[in-house]
Amino acid sequence: LATNGSVEFLFKKVCFFKIMSVENKEDLELELIDFGLIELETDYNPDFLIIYGEFDSYGKLYHELEKRKIKIIESDFERIPVNYKNIDENQLQNFNKFIEICNLDEDIQKISHNLQL
Repeated sequence: LATNGSVEFLFKKVCFFKIMSVENKEDLELELIDFGLIELETDYNPDFLIIYGEFDSYGKLYHELEKRKIKIIESDFERIPVNYKNIDENQLQNFNKFIEICNLDEDIQKISHNLQL
């Protein structure tokens, strides 16, 4: 639909890690800042933590977590919207139909949007 990178300016690229929770979350947060940590937060399930890092710090964060023997449950890259857009109910219905169609296309791997839902 759009060429690769055509809307890159709307998003900040970050890496994320879902890890097992640790005893002292605050210490871990302070120590990982040197490795590119942006934010550390508790997951919906309190047994897990979510780490957000600079896009180019994925390797440094990964190796540091491995070195500390912290179990990585999941890791990937995400695009976080720089700003959000509001739409009305009719536009939201159209958007949801569009997303359903995109999900049926096996060539589409990931969908990023900046809608305030």
